[in-house]
Amino acid sequence: MVLAFITGFLGYLGIGVLTKFDLVERFRPLFVTCLVVFGVTLGARFLWGLVVLVRKAVLRHPRRHALAAAATRIGWRWFADARSVPTETRTALRHIDPKETWNDDDPKPRYSELAYGVFAGRPAFSVHIERGPRLLPTVFQLVALQLPGTLPELRISDRADDPYGYRSDQRFESARFNYAWGVHTEDNRYGSAFAHPRMMQLLNGLDPSIATVQVRGSWLVSRAPVAFSPALLHVHLDALARITDAIPDWVWDEFGHRAPAASFLA
Repeated sequence: MVLAFITGFLGYLGIGVLTKFDLVERFRPLFVTCLVVFGVTLGARFLWGLVVLVRKAVLRHPRRHALAAAATRIGWRWFADARSVPTETRTALRHIDPKETWNDDDPKPRYSELAYGVFAGRPAFSVHIERGPRLLPTVFQLVALQLPGTLPELRISDRADDPYGYRSDQRFESARFNYAWGVHTEDNRYGSAFAHPRMMQLLNGLDPSIATVQVRGSWLVSRAPVAFSPALLHVHLDALARITDAIPDWVWDEFGHRAPAASFLA
């Protein structure tokens, strides 16, 4: 809109200069119309931005208060905004943050509401992430639990949460699992070994807020396209702990190793 207004204004001046302003009166109504449309659009954008900021502030304050209280209660550390998140932690988050739906030229993620500590005897964390324009950002939550070792990359994604139409070709014994989930990995043998019958049953019973479960090196990560409450955070942490416990020993022996990596959360 700004570009259209500038182009129209320059065109208006250009016509005036070329015609020595003899014909400029004929184009004055068009210029006034462009000016009015520009003003109305700018005002609407300002009001919409104000509404978004007020809504975010109203919703964010009680959510952050509840998450901070929950983190303190269980002995976790808490960082409310990105400016207070340590640099080494942000670097590690960019590695753990799954990138399958983002291009390299997408805006950098904005991390906030980071809580981390120990869950089920393992380092774990939760972080709120926003991408895209600040007025209309894409919001989601990552929760991660450190594995007892390292495994190859693997992603199990909800087939309903597939805006780019990317489907997994791998099929499993459970028709319900095939309908609900897609398993993405470079080695189908590894995908079949990870998604064994008991694991499929566990995944089929997960909370609907869990849109993706992904192995990222020594971390098991879940993603939810919503902002979190303490109750929902516990749901994700519990699900990750149960999935970790359901990985058979022979999967570790054949595809990974159990030497735990050093945690940046320690």
